Amino acid sequence: MFLKLLLSLVLLNEVTCMPDSGMQIARTLEINENYKIDWQSNFDEKSVVFNITAKTTGFVGFGLSRAGGMEGADIVIGGVFENGTSYFEVCSIKIKIIS
Repeated sequence: MFLKLLLSLVLLNEVTCMPDSGMQIARTLEINENYKIDWQSNFDEKSVVFNITAKTTGFVGFGLSRAGGMEGADIVIGGVFENGTSYFEVCSIKIKIIS
């Protein structure tokens, strides 16, 4: 089963160097044959749209953080139950990760 997860984020106003008006950037990252991330940024709208395509029998997760780890990350998890209904959850990791 392939599950598509669409996430739209608003860029922070902390960005000090913005490209010319109308600029958009689109990229694709294929982690492996089972997990692909497409994203497009729109500098006029100050937005980024992510499209996750994954082959799974359970759920798909995707997260972003300033430091690249779990601590302080914003995470989305989506999936499809056995009865065909889907779920989508947005989480924010607020605890300190101790390893």
